[in-house]
Amino acid sequence: MDALIELTGVISKNKIKAIQTLDSQNRADRVYQFYEKLQRDELKNDQDAAQFFFKRGANYTQYRKLKSKLRDQLHSTLFFIDINNPKFSSAQRAFYQCSRDLMTIKLMIGRNARKAAYSLAKQTLKHARKYELTEFVVELLRTIRSHHAIYTGNLREYQKCKKLLERYEKYLQAENLAIDYYEDINVRLENTLVISEETVILAENYIGELVKLGKDIKTFRLHMVTHWLSILLHTKRNDYRSLISTCDKAINFFNKKPNFSKHFMGVFYYNKLLGLTKLRRFREGQIIARKCFDIYEEGNTRWFRALRLYFTLCMHTRKYKQAWDICQTAVNSKGFKFRFQNLHETWRLNQAYLIFLLKTESVTELAGQEMKNFRLSKFLNDVPLFSLDKRGFNIPVLIIQIIMLIKQRKFDQLADRIEAIEKYSTRYLRKNDHFRTNCFIKMLLQVPKHRFHKTAVIRHTKKYLVQLKTMPLEIAQQSHEIEIIPYEHLWEYTLESLDNKFR
Repeated sequence: MDALIELTGVISKNKIKAIQTLDSQNRADRVYQFYEKLQRDELKNDQDAAQFFFKRGANYTQYRKLKSKLRDQLHSTLFFIDINNPKFSSAQRAFYQCSRDLMTIKLMIGRNARKAAYSLAKQTLKHARKYELTEFVVELLRTIRSHHAIYTGNLREYQKCKKLLERYEKYLQAENLAIDYYEDINVRLENTLVISEETVILAENYIGELVKLGKDIKTFRLHMVTHWLSILLHTKRNDYRSLISTCDKAINFFNKKPNFSKHFMGVFYYNKLLGLTKLRRFREGQIIARKCFDIYEEGNTRWFRALRLYFTLCMHTRKYKQAWDICQTAVNSKGFKFRFQNLHETWRLNQAYLIFLLKTESVTELAGQEMKNFRLSKFLNDVPLFSLDKRGFNIPVLIIQIIMLIKQRKFDQLADRIEAIEKYSTRYLRKNDHFRTNCFIKMLLQVPKHRFHKTAVIRHTKKYLVQLKTMPLEIAQQSHEIEIIPYEHLWEYTLESLDNKFR
């Protein structure tokens, strides 16, 4: 009761009145309307918001006050997230609850409610240890140790707490070291597709050191970050067999931890799917994709990423009917229309490639399929968001526009598209990073150059096709998102559109 009396003294009636959170019951409130507009992605920037609410510019005083009020209420509402929602795992609930409790403990100590703080610290410590939340455990043990050292004088409890704290501080030191190593390697690789030998050696040394620590320290965070670092190294080296092996080791390790959240496992299933996609191992990839969809909630960002990767696997292994079904699943999924425009562009682009396959005579499994709510002519005339990108993600846009014009025999309209892709490759595509793309673009450029004559085009593109095959897709230094259909397959289908007549 002493602790409860302390707490009611800290939380006065005036403080209760001062609490401001978002209120869904008051939908007429302008702050809540602002929140809903942002949730639905209806306001892109300050100018849009200020114009909608006040018919003024972004610097209008009343708009800045509204924005500040929304931010403050969002901050306050964070503390009232419903952690009992079924979508949260037990580990996620533990993290949120410990975060709240630790902040509450600090506030109570600051208001001199020490008995209440000590009572909550002991309760929270059990939860934090169960779920291996090392950082929280250390903070809580320090609080409890100080309580016994300064306020109770209980030597036995003090020494017991001190011994436990020493062990967990070693755990925390190891976890922090792992994070330091991961970030050190990640920052070196952030803006490059190619990893230097120096960085490889450094990463291998880091991993070796962390693996040694992991033999004695079994905390999930240490092993999680160690596996992240291994995944980062294998991905940058295009070593997809080692990537798959690392993911399997991580999955086996964490499956033995009863309190480990399956949401963390999604990282390893996703990266295993990436490796299987690069190696074109469809059957295994299909199983792992289902694992991803079991973990991620339909419509969230990670679900869409996994779906996109599974789509790529199907396209790269010529499982076009499955790819068609995946695309339909994406565009008809819960919340798709509320997602950001670049996600819409991505799946519109995928739809365009599927329409190309539908019109290709040798692709028989798509016969009779129909794609509603998609107009190819509109897509071909649009300039998507990808056109602003200078890293290569608008390459498939330019390519599909060209090959569709060839397929439709609209040879007179090709000149502008050909010129655009030639300029793009000259300005933005570096030889090492986009070797395969450069080869394929050179092949496409031969089509109008030799007046769409199939035999002549085949003869003059032979050397580029040989060069393309010297750099298989699984070792190419490029994003897996660039080749929606492998260029070797795409070239076969493009040649079907030609005949032995000069145009």
